[in-house]
Amino acid sequence: MPQPENHINNYYLLQRLVKELNEKIHGNRLGKCFSLSKSELVFIFSEDDQPVNIKLNFGDVSLISFPVDSPKPGRNTKNIFEKLHHLKVLECYAHPQDRSFRIAFEHGYSLVFMMYGKNGNIILFHKNEQVEIFRQQFEKHKTILLSAFDAYTLPDCDTFSELSRNNDAISAVKQLFPGFSPLMVQYLDAHDISSKTIPDQCEQVKKLESVLLSGPIDIVQYGENDEIHIILTLLPTGFEGDKTYSTFDVFEAVNEFSSKYLYEKHFRELKISALASVKAGLDKAGKQLDSATQTLKRLEHDNNYKQLADIIMANLHVITPGLEMATLFNFYTNQEQLIALKREMSPQLWAEKLYRKSKNQEIERQKTIAKINDLEAELKKSQLELSRIESIENYKELKLVSKVSEKEIKSNIVLPYRHFNIDGFDIYVGKSAANNDKLSFGFAHKDDLWLHAQGVSGSHVIIRNKQRTVFPQPVIEKAAKLAAWYSKNKGSIMSPVIYTLCKFVRKPKGAAPGAVICEKEQMIMVEPGLV
Repeated sequence: MPQPENHINNYYLLQRLVKELNEKIHGNRLGKCFSLSKSELVFIFSEDDQPVNIKLNFGDVSLISFPVDSPKPGRNTKNIFEKLHHLKVLECYAHPQDRSFRIAFEHGYSLVFMMYGKNGNIILFHKNEQVEIFRQQFEKHKTILLSAFDAYTLPDCDTFSELSRNNDAISAVKQLFPGFSPLMVQYLDAHDISSKTIPDQCEQVKKLESVLLSGPIDIVQYGENDEIHIILTLLPTGFEGDKTYSTFDVFEAVNEFSSKYLYEKHFRELKISALASVKAGLDKAGKQLDSATQTLKRLEHDNNYKQLADIIMANLHVITPGLEMATLFNFYTNQEQLIALKREMSPQLWAEKLYRKSKNQEIERQKTIAKINDLEAELKKSQLELSRIESIENYKELKLVSKVSEKEIKSNIVLPYRHFNIDGFDIYVGKSAANNDKLSFGFAHKDDLWLHAQGVSGSHVIIRNKQRTVFPQPVIEKAAKLAAWYSKNKGSIMSPVIYTLCKFVRKPKGAAPGAVICEKEQMIMVEPGLV
């Protein structure tokens, strides 16, 4: 059974969405537009005291939702796209075969919503020229003209027939219908489109488009524990996972998906932070326990100050003042022993000093034993806490037991990794040296595959092995390209990348953040790049 594919940013969903949106805001004026964060903003369209609220959230996917209650600006909000305030909406429409749509305003202004997954953005145009851009980090977006979104025209049956006749039906579909996702193309292939006559092929494409534009919209959940995935699908076929919601109402669908997706996202972020916090405490307590144990061994091995003092006091009558060393009878061993003395101190005073050292040493020994007992109890408690957090599957319960601060929770803790899905395999890329450690030693499992650009600093990359299967070579190669891209070798033509199972990766004591030692590694040469 195939894994479901997320269509939240698919062209056909946007077509349905924009058609409904146009009916709701056509003729309305934009009342407010403000950002809640660097990746989140709100539009409030108002007419006759019936506002239409649109909320955008850009992360791993581009989320759009329509809150019933108008979101309120906070302390850190910022007004944006102010040139549009109080302007009337003329029309909303989706750009042909693209994951973007436009809201056209009076006076020649257009607002383009680029729902490009993690590369989503919103750009304001006046006629053909850019006026303002929301997410500044994408350099390629800064040169786009409005006319670029009008470059593609809807294909007709004659063009499809010619391409299919000269090549094959699947090639024609891929070339003329880029809005079809890979799974949608597979759907046509599975229904034997290539074996049909060309008129029937055209009809089958139209039927699929009809299903995508008017059929049920399902929300599916699959995975388990910290690997839960929430997706929205338009395809009427069996998938791995459980269908948790189904509707024909596109607004209802995107609102439900946004709610479930963000809930799961915040739960995962909090769980990662909570586990990292407990593991950091375990690591610290473990190091302190090792140090205390070594101190105790030293104290017990060196516990001879009292014996030395006793020997000196028993031999006072034979010690010549001013000596640094003297051979004295050790009545504990019944042998002669060379004993160190202090030239500037009388033998009796030196013995008294040794008695004090012995007393202080015993005090230190008792304190060290108590510290060891406390640390062992702390480690046991933390291990239980770690097991409890790992078993929690509910956000509210996790929030109650987590030691992560409210401030961190409200600020939407940033995940320590970038996430990619390649051929059904989840790929995670560390964002910094410290986050590399969190990824490799707090998040990864022992049977996951670990990758890193050889000989240079860069991100740790993890391929999750959920089914305990063999990693396909194409998946390893694509993950290696990411490892090379997120490293000092980014600008190289080719880069060596090493890989091994996570259980063969370890961190030496005292090593710098991100520094590890790996064993049983293999090497692959790849061209750095995103996938």
